[in-house]
Amino acid sequence: MNKITYPLKPRQRGDAVANLQEVLLYILKHRRNLLAPRPVMTHVSRPDWKKVESGLREERAKRYYGKMTKWLVVNLQYHLDLPATGTVDEATAEAINALLEEWGLLENGEEEKQEFIVSGRVVSHELRGVEGLRVRVVDKNIGKDLPLGETRTGERGDYEIRYSPKKIRKGKRKPDVQVQALDQKGKILAASNVRYNAGPRESGLDVIIPEEKLPSPPELPRLQADLAPQLEVHAEQQLTRALAELKEDNERQDITYLANKTGWDARMVAMVALASRFSRESGIEPEFCYALFRAGVPANKGILSQMVPETVKKAWEQAIEQNILPPEIKKKIPENLKRFKVYATARLLEGPAPVGISGFGEVSEPEKQERLASLYYEYQHDLSLFWDKVKHEFGGEIADRLQLDGKVAFLTINNAPLIRCLHKRIDGLRDPLDLVRQGLFRKEKWEELLVGDKVPVPAEIPGDSPEEKRANYASFMANQLRLSYPTAVVSEMVKGGKIPLEPSVREAVTGFFDKHHGRFELGLHPVEQYLRRNDITLDEPVLTEIKKLQRVYQITPSDEAMGKLLEHHLDSAYAVVQYDEQSFIKTYEGELGGEAEARLIYHKAQQVHNAVLNIATSYMLEKAAPPL
Repeated sequence: MNKITYPLKPRQRGDAVANLQEVLLYILKHRRNLLAPRPVMTHVSRPDWKKVESGLREERAKRYYGKMTKWLVVNLQYHLDLPATGTVDEATAEAINALLEEWGLLENGEEEKQEFIVSGRVVSHELRGVEGLRVRVVDKNIGKDLPLGETRTGERGDYEIRYSPKKIRKGKRKPDVQVQALDQKGKILAASNVRYNAGPRESGLDVIIPEEKLPSPPELPRLQADLAPQLEVHAEQQLTRALAELKEDNERQDITYLANKTGWDARMVAMVALASRFSRESGIEPEFCYALFRAGVPANKGILSQMVPETVKKAWEQAIEQNILPPEIKKKIPENLKRFKVYATARLLEGPAPVGISGFGEVSEPEKQERLASLYYEYQHDLSLFWDKVKHEFGGEIADRLQLDGKVAFLTINNAPLIRCLHKRIDGLRDPLDLVRQGLFRKEKWEELLVGDKVPVPAEIPGDSPEEKRANYASFMANQLRLSYPTAVVSEMVKGGKIPLEPSVREAVTGFFDKHHGRFELGLHPVEQYLRRNDITLDEPVLTEIKKLQRVYQITPSDEAMGKLLEHHLDSAYAVVQYDEQSFIKTYEGELGGEAEARLIYHKAQQVHNAVLNIATSYMLEKAAPPL
C-alpha cells in the first residue's frame, strides 16, 4: 500500500482519496475493532458492517470522500487518540502510516513511495466551480506533451492529481507542468499557466473555462431539474410518477403549462412525460425511453417493440454522444437492453397482428411461443440465421413445421383458425405445394373451408356482405397459390383433365413437372435450354406436349383459358393469329370469360407472333446477304 498523504477532507476526489479508502477497506476486513464507533456516537451497539463495506466501496469506485469515508475516519481517529474531525491532517496521516509500517504493508523503496502532487480549481468565466469535469496534468516539452495523470473535479471544481516522478521524461530533472480541462471527447477546453521546474507539490494551478467553451449539462437532467420544482417533487421516483400522470386534453393542459412556465419546447415536455409512462409499463428506465423518443421513434408500442436490439443500443449510445443523456448512464445500457428484449418479446406474443386476424402467439406453437418469440426478436433482421437457431434449439422437424405455418400464415393473412383447419383437413401437410395438390388453387375448394363462423375472414378483405367477403377471400387465396406455383397448378389441371393433353404422354408430362418443381417453371425457362443445361433427355412426344403447354401459357391470362385454347387445338400464337381479331373474339369470347379476356389473348398472341416473325426475317436477311 502507498503512504497516506494529507490534507484529505470530505467532498474531495482523486487518487489520494482512493488510497485512503483502500487502507480503510483493509482495516475493515482485518482490524475492524479500530473502526468501531464510540458508544456515545450511536444508538446501535453493532453496526451493519456489510452495509458499511458496501458504502465505502461505492465511494472508492468514485474516488470520492463521502459520508461513509468520513464516518470511518472519525472512528479511526477516536481509537488513535486523535481529534475526531473526519479530516485527514498531518497527525492522522502519520498515525495511519505508522500502523501500515507496523503491519508491513507499506511499499518498499523511497522512490516507489514518492509522489508529486498538483492541485487547484476549475472554474467558469463567473469563477464558479465546475463539477465532474475531466482534468489532466501534462509535462510540457518541445513537440508533444507528456501526460502525467488525470482525475475529475469535485463539487466545487477542486482537483488533486498525484503522479509518479518516474513519468517525467528521461533526462529531465524537473517537469514543466500544465493542467488541462477536457470535454467528453478529450479535446482541450482550457488550460492553466505552465509551472516551470515544478516541485513535488504544486498548488494553485487554476483553469478558467471561457463562456463559449463551458460544457453544457446533458439535456435530460436539465429538463428534469427545471420541471421538478413546478411539480413540487424532489426524489427521482417521485418525479417519474408525476411526469407519467401529466395530461393534455380539453380539461387539463399540463404539457402546455409546463412548457410555457419553464421555457422548454412543449414537444420535449411531452416526450419526457411519455417516457415516464412507457417506463412504468415496460420496466425500462425512463432515461432510455426518452432517448428513443428523442431519436424520432414514434411513441407507438407496436413500432417500439419491433425495433432490433442493435438499433436500440445505437440510439442510446448516440444520445450520450449528443449530450442528451449523461455519460455515467452508459453502464446501464446492457441491463436496459435486456429489459427491452423481454418487453418486445412479450409484445410480440400478446400484441394483435398488424395485418389479418392472428398474432404471433396464436400462429406459433403454444409450448414454444416465448422462446420462439425471443429468437425472432433477436434475429428478425436475418431470417436465415433465425431459422438456423430454431433448428438448433427445436430440431429440424419442428423448424420445418414452423416454416410451413409461416408460409401458410402469409397466404391466409395470419389466420390461425384456418391454418389449424388446413392441418386437420390435409393429413401430413408438409409444404404449401400440398395445398395445390389438394386443388386449393380453385376458389370453390377454399369456400368449402369457410363455411360457418369457425373460420373468420380478415378485415382487410373487401365486401359488402359476409358472403361476398368469404367469396373474395377464397378468390384471393386461390389466386395466391396460382401465382406462387404456376407450373404445379398446370400439372394438377392436366392430371384432372382440365387441360387436355395426349393421354399416352399425360403421366410423363406431369411427372416431369413434379420432379423438377422449383427449378423449372413454365413461361420462365425455355424447356429445351433447361434440358440441355441439366443433361436431361425426354421422349419426343413428351417434349412436344411440354412445348405446346409452354407456348399457350405465354399468351393466356388464366389456366382456364389455357385449357379452352388447347381444347380447340389452338396450341400456339401462330394458330391464334390465323383468325382476324373480330372473328377470334366472336368465336371464343363465351368460353374464354368474355370479350375483354378474348381480346387480351389475341393481342398477346399477335405480339408473340410478330416478335418471332421479326427475328426469323432478320436472320434470313442476314444469312442471304452477300459477304463484305
